[in-house]
Amino acid sequence: MLSLLRRGGWLRLVTLVLAWAHSFPAAKHLGLFVDNPSLTEAWKGFGALAAVVIYLLPVPWLVGRIQVLWQRRRVVVQLATTVLVVAHLVPAVDHLPRFWAEPGWSEGWRGVGSLLAATWLALPVDWQGRVLQWVLRPRVGTRVVEEVVP
Repeated sequence: MLSLLRRGGWLRLVTLVLAWAHSFPAAKHLGLFVDNPSLTEAWKGFGALAAVVIYLLPVPWLVGRIQVLWQRRRVVVQLATTVLVVAHLVPAVDHLPRFWAEPGWSEGWRGVGSLLAATWLALPVDWQGRVLQWVLRPRVGTRVVEEVVP
């Protein structure tokens, strides 16, 4: 477990948790889609399944592809990000009122989680990059190790 938390390990841990979290709506909505096909269940189920697949990709490869896309196809990335913000606001708007009316884990994690996701995705990319750079910095124990540039 300690090696998982070294350089880059935190990000891998986060992506695994996010893949796991998206597996629940994927299973639920794909099951509902199989029982009664509809566009509503299709986008929720297949969208969550796509998230699971993306989060299970190797982190260095994924980060590299996102960087290349950002450099070469910035408008496409911005459009995709906007779609993802809206896609995460839909469950937030659905689950948060139920959570406030009757607090419970079931509605809480769905509503709060999707609101946090929408907020993260809506942050400026340079802020997201700073957070990720901070997470990926080499560390020894609790001390940050600065790289020496000759």
